Amino acid sequence: MSFTGHFSPASWVIIIGYMIFTTWLGGKLAGKQATIRDFFLGGRKLPWYAICGSIIATELSAMTLVGVPAFLWAETGDMTYAILGVGTILARIIVGFVFVPRYYDEEIYSPYEYIGNRLGERARRVTSLLFMAGGMMGQGARVLMTAVVLNVVLSMSGTPSDASIHMSIWIVGAVAILWTYMGGIRTVIWTDVIQFVIFSLSAALTLVVVVGQFQTATGESGVGTILKLAYDAGKLHWLDLSLDPRKEFTLLTGLVASTLGGLAAYGTDQMMVQRMFCCKGPREARRAIIWSSVSQVLMLICLFVGVALWAFYKKSGLPGVPLPQELAQINKDENSLLPVFIKYRVNWVFGGIMVAGIFAAAISTLESILAALAQQTLEMLQRIGRITLTHGDDRSEAAAIGLSRLFVVFWGVVLCGMASMFQIVISGGGLLIVLALSVVGYTAGGILGTFLMALIPKLRRQAAGMEWSALLSILTIFALRWHEPWALWAIVAIGMIMMLTAAWLLPRKASAPLTVCAFMLFIIFLNQFKAVLPGSPEPVNLTLSFPWFAPMGALVMIVASQFICAPVPKES
Repeated sequence: MSFTGHFSPASWVIIIGYMIFTTWLGGKLAGKQATIRDFFLGGRKLPWYAICGSIIATELSAMTLVGVPAFLWAETGDMTYAILGVGTILARIIVGFVFVPRYYDEEIYSPYEYIGNRLGERARRVTSLLFMAGGMMGQGARVLMTAVVLNVVLSMSGTPSDASIHMSIWIVGAVAILWTYMGGIRTVIWTDVIQFVIFSLSAALTLVVVVGQFQTATGESGVGTILKLAYDAGKLHWLDLSLDPRKEFTLLTGLVASTLGGLAAYGTDQMMVQRMFCCKGPREARRAIIWSSVSQVLMLICLFVGVALWAFYKKSGLPGVPLPQELAQINKDENSLLPVFIKYRVNWVFGGIMVAGIFAAAISTLESILAALAQQTLEMLQRIGRITLTHGDDRSEAAAIGLSRLFVVFWGVVLCGMASMFQIVISGGGLLIVLALSVVGYTAGGILGTFLMALIPKLRRQAAGMEWSALLSILTIFALRWHEPWALWAIVAIGMIMMLTAAWLLPRKASAPLTVCAFMLFIIFLNQFKAVLPGSPEPVNLTLSFPWFAPMGALVMIVASQFICAPVPKES
């Protein structure tokens, strides 16, 4: 079968068939959710290999299959992105051997319950809210990436409009809501396994198709020519020994920042940890998280897809490559690079499979966050007495499951709204993969820092005041990321509100407002300070690249809490 052709209405037969089959199979595998434990933990009976596949499918969203090639398209894009994978593998090993056994010591539904059991209810509430905020932002960007794909292939002729992308966002959201609504985490995990298979097939198929198209067009060896062009242009460069914290993909970033950030992503993010709670025991959970490192092989395939697309469109020099309509869409939004290739260059069969794979990746991640957000919302309402759940009472359990399904719908609407907001803000400019990875970092550090305080007895503090520590953590990252005048005024305004509320709500600790004031002055200093760095002739602001957001946030969370919060009594 020839690779050449174009995406056509017939391609939708494959996509719709995939959707119908997955919906049917997910419903069959979901079984009966008799208790809330079944809905959110799958009864803790799911096999480790299914959990492993689910973790990979959740991690490798459409952001990987579509966003990574777009990253390679940029003039500065190269293989250094892969270095972050080293840190994620190290993080999984640490999570498997250190975090997982602690989680299985007790019957809990989230890492934030573990935190609350050791630091108090306020600490649990703070980390739960941080997770919700980070989940909304990070997954909103991922929903938008999938909508970009859907929007491109839906517009069979002409350039997709900004209006139609919002419709695409809600279509993606509706499917994810349906799958999560049907059977809770069990449906999520088994549909994830299917989607992992489809994603893997699509990633490999995409690489084969791109290389095949290049070979057909040039009449030369596809792989050899692509690699030669990429090597000459520096696209295969993979090791950066720079110590500059502004650079995102260096060896230091991969070994240190990515490892610490990975502890937050795989060890304290409910979206990932909820899967490990579904295993039969700690040994199976450890297997699942460590073996999920296989995801990095798929990430490398996506990087080579990016290299091949770059060579095909920018370096082949063939007549009619790219077509004017292709170039117009890619120039408008570089995130549409792969979808444009599928639309104009791939026959209807392969195009249908590839788009189905992109949907598989995206919906997997979205349904995962919906299950996690619904569980956290239910738990929070239980804690404040708004909901009463009697475990073992059939009527109470059924009511809780029904309410959880409503929360799934609510959060689905919120995430789609967030994706629409991102579309309005970025207006097709900037790499969505960087946006998705960076926004989560604002809150991930606060969660990781609080977890480390719960894990390490010497770091423990009472929970009263941790809200201010969390805000200081976020503001520090904000100050190191944004240096425009409006950012300074925002920091000053938020700082004044924090000091006033600390004086009002923390009367037993008179030094709290002064401590917050001291931290705020330091944050303002970080925001305004300029230094002459190597390779920079003019003084520049202190700036951190996004992999360092979580480590910096965790450090500030721990240090601020040591000063703001009271020590834990010795008898504790």
